[in-house]
Amino acid sequence: MVSARASLRFVLPMAACATFGCGYQSARKTTPEQGWCVEAGSDLSSYPQALSAATSAMRDALAQRGALAASCRQDRVLLVGVVRVHAEAAGIVASRDTTGDLIPSARATRVSVTISIQQAGSTVHEVTEHALVASQASSLEQENAMDTGSVVAARRAGDRLVRTMTGEPGPW
Repeated sequence: MVSARASLRFVLPMAACATFGCGYQSARKTTPEQGWCVEAGSDLSSYPQALSAATSAMRDALAQRGALAASCRQDRVLLVGVVRVHAEAAGIVASRDTTGDLIPSARATRVSVTISIQQAGSTVHEVTEHALVASQASSLEQENAMDTGSVVAARRAGDRLVRTMTGEPGPW
């Protein structure tokens, strides 16, 4: 049998949620005129993982600053696009095979991602960020490392774009 005190521990929080609502609410109230909406600029991106990561990072950064709008006017929409993803060799580790010849056994790659945001059809900002990734010599592992690097660099670029928009100093 449940005591009255135990049932109150359950009923009071439920009543508070029903009365005041549950879920995320920003500490700083924003109206659609103050907040920004962030959307992926193109569904046909050659780098969907990087585009998704940049869009998500921008939404996270705006939400942390209380500047993400739940719904907004068309002129407050930021369209995120991946301009380019570039990889260049940053280093190679060699080892000797059974015959004594040097062969590459691992490589490091510097992945650069450039993203831009557009507002009302014109490019507002464009930034490039980098990530250093390493992989074994197999082509599948190199491709996975490239994907990982593009996601990391895109998240950094999304965060940096928000800091640029809001006038905050960055760690660069």
